[in-house]
Amino acid sequence: MPDKKDESPFTVSDRRRFSAEGTTVKEATPEVEEDKLTSGSTPILGTGAERKPSPALKPDQPPAAKESTTPPTSDAARPGPTAQQKDESSRAYKKSTDEMDAQIRRELGGQTAPDDFKVGFDRIVEPLYVTTLVQLGFMGQENQAQRRVDIIGARQSIDALTLLQEKTKGNLAASETALLEDVLYDVRMKYLEVTNALARAVQNPPAGKPGGK
Repeated sequence: MPDKKDESPFTVSDRRRFSAEGTTVKEATPEVEEDKLTSGSTPILGTGAERKPSPALKPDQPPAAKESTTPPTSDAARPGPTAQQKDESSRAYKKSTDEMDAQIRRELGGQTAPDDFKVGFDRIVEPLYVTTLVQLGFMGQENQAQRRVDIIGARQSIDALTLLQEKTKGNLAASETALLEDVLYDVRMKYLEVTNALARAVQNPPAGKPGGK
């Protein structure tokens, strides 16, 4: 009976780690063609999941940028000036103003600099006082009959003067304290005068206007 050719689909390979002489035998790695791994609907190797090709980038699709883990720096996180920097800026400012005063004295023939260049407490109070009068309509407008009033702005200016009084309490000379008290009394009375006039205008509107007779 003729020998039949072995048509078994299985291949037996020698996987012994030692030869008959006792020497170590390097284990052969099976070479499997790619089409045999993916042939058919049922995967041959793996954990049971179908083999999926790796997605390729399109020519017009750049690789995704790596997300940065560094938080953006905000202005609040930036360190302020050091004590040395503050001291240096103060000295530089004083040096600059001293040089300016010396130049003024030379131009005035050695005379003392005018008082207009000296800053006193009144120079701090005056701008707030004038601003309040303008907001209440008592300054800066030629036609007082058609004056425009900024009640909210005037209130904020008066509150600023009040805050200045609270913060400087006990640190002012008697004349400076009296100046601030007089200014506050004046602007408060003018504020009440204007608000009372506005309230009367609402209650008794002129004839010919809505609500009037």
